[in-house]
Amino acid sequence: MRLIVPIDLSSCPTILMLCSGPHTHPIPTPTSAPNTELQILSQLLLWTGENLAGMTARGAQHDIIINRLLGLLLPDISEPGLGDLHVSFYNKSYLGRMIQNVKDKVFPDGNGWKGLVAYEKHQSVDGPENKYIRRLVDYGLGGTRLMVSMFPEQSRWLQEASELMVDTSFKRLCGDWKEFTIDGYNSCLQTTIMYVTVMVLKEDAETHRKMLHLIDDIVLEDTGRCLRFAHIHYDDDISQIPNSAYVAKDVIIADSHHGQALAQLSHSENHDAASHHTQWSYHRSLDAYAHLRKIYRLCKVHGLRNIDEMRLDYVTATGMKSLWCLRHPNWDGAIQIIMKSARAKKWLDEKLASPFALAGMCWEKSDMSLLMWTVSRDSTNVGKAAHMDTYREGLRLTLLVAMLRGQRLALNKQKSREIAVTTGIRETNRSGNARERATLASRWNMSAKLFAMKHVDDDLLAHNETMQTLHNQLMQNLEVVQHAASGFPSSSSSNQTYSSATVRQAERKIWTIQTTIDKAEPKAQLSIQHGSESVKLWKYFSRVTTNQFYATPLPTCHTSGSQQHKY
Repeated sequence: MRLIVPIDLSSCPTILMLCSGPHTHPIPTPTSAPNTELQILSQLLLWTGENLAGMTARGAQHDIIINRLLGLLLPDISEPGLGDLHVSFYNKSYLGRMIQNVKDKVFPDGNGWKGLVAYEKHQSVDGPENKYIRRLVDYGLGGTRLMVSMFPEQSRWLQEASELMVDTSFKRLCGDWKEFTIDGYNSCLQTTIMYVTVMVLKEDAETHRKMLHLIDDIVLEDTGRCLRFAHIHYDDDISQIPNSAYVAKDVIIADSHHGQALAQLSHSENHDAASHHTQWSYHRSLDAYAHLRKIYRLCKVHGLRNIDEMRLDYVTATGMKSLWCLRHPNWDGAIQIIMKSARAKKWLDEKLASPFALAGMCWEKSDMSLLMWTVSRDSTNVGKAAHMDTYREGLRLTLLVAMLRGQRLALNKQKSREIAVTTGIRETNRSGNARERATLASRWNMSAKLFAMKHVDDDLLAHNETMQTLHNQLMQNLEVVQHAASGFPSSSSSNQTYSSATVRQAERKIWTIQTTIDKAEPKAQLSIQHGSESVKLWKYFSRVTTNQFYATPLPTCHTSGSQQHKY
């Protein structure tokens, strides 16, 4: 065996080994990479930043940052990958172990709760303005864990907001973790802002109450003033609310989650200021659910979507949807319609069992002022823009990865606002004023209506084809019964005779077809009201005109036993 060693190992870190003579073993496969390639791999992984925390072997092989850096290292290879750096990196098991070694050095405490605790200790030296993890609380055995994350600048944004949107995301975090967010629309910048993010395990009222208290403490720490609510601290007259950067919260829009509402109830009760909403409560505190009836609104989009998923008939679903209104023309009538369906009755019982649900749907049932109800939004759709921004950063993420990407997103949003204020450069070229938003909303609504009308028209066309087929079958069987009963000549053959079994079978078919037609016609009559009016219902011979079609009326057709059907 001969070894050929380069003079300068630093410039050529490779040794040539020459072996001669017979070999009793196969050529060894390069199952492991040399230290030089491992160091290059480690540096490539570090270039991915926070993506390293959730990096996998397959993700590393297809990561665009790694592949572009490999293109600079290996310019002679077209579209190089990690396997071109060393052949052993084609093995995902080996590559995964090497990636885990790098992750253990950078994140020794892992990507879960312990990783968050370690990162929170590390960021405490960056200064208060750069601190993103504000509260990291473990309530011990039988309790829960939660993390509140927001920059101090977001606390000031939260104080400037008069309308809050509360929602919970189940897609972004892996496992049993959920992401609770408070969003809002900034009228000055015409953009949606996510004020605070909370990672939490449970969704009960006690957990939400703890979250709101922690958020209130953080806002007080950052701004020197706790959150204020218009129905508690000020009168109905909005002119009495001071014209300052820190305004009162007029409306909270959320879904029908009972834990969120009860937490808001408990949080509002802790404010000791007197309520001035009505004269009778001028110097007394509100009762338990009165706070929610004055400030809480249920998201209309969430409610209508849940009703559509129940697959109810048109009349019942329309009655349920009509409860989201300002003033209902016939509230008791709508309740009676809903009570006729078992599933709709169960839905209504849940709303009636919650003292704030119906008040959040209809203004007449609430204690909110008409002005507040009219100017506020009826859904959390505006907050969905902020949710989509976070979803684009990835779904089913570990805690540390989700926190790091959320921190980067919040920092970019903060910088965008600073640039918009100082230079006037906005995120988009749209003005974002009320007229432009109304125009876009009308276009989207019209597109949605046209799509819905096209769907109804397609159903009506299919209904017409079915009715024509059923009508032809009905006429054929009526001809059989008429010919057998009165000797009326058949159009196909005047001398054709029918057996009693054939006649009875035709009678059963007539009854079945006519029943099908009678059931389908009312549904089509209801559907045509929502179509484009370009498709008309096909007219067929009804049960009454069937007897008029023949010169001799159809006789009574007897079936088994004493049961009779008249056609």
